[in-house]
Amino acid sequence: MPFHLTDLNFQNPVIITQSDAVASARKWSLDYLQENMGESPCTVFQSKSHKFKFYDDKKADLFQSTYKMEFTPPTRRIDITVADFHSRLKNWREGEDRLVSLRLRKNGLKI
Repeated sequence: MPFHLTDLNFQNPVIITQSDAVASARKWSLDYLQENMGESPCTVFQSKSHKFKFYDDKKADLFQSTYKMEFTPPTRRIDITVADFHSRLKNWREGEDRLVSLRLRKNGLKI
């Protein structure tokens, strides 16, 4: 089935195959990101477990205010640099919170 721009307009998932569109990203490793974007700001989500449970801040706030129920977020958002992310991952020890998602803020790239 061919890819159409309308798929993006309706936010339908797409799988692009046999394309060199992301060939440059194949070399991205944690070390590569640290060397080339070390001082770039990023948002990281921290979790007590290896399971990443996404939630929407706005919906959680609405739920709490509407139903007057306590909500404990499953993850915590922290803003750090890529170099700090690299260091925290390399030095992670069993029992510490896990860093489960990295989002570079400078250009909106999500990894």
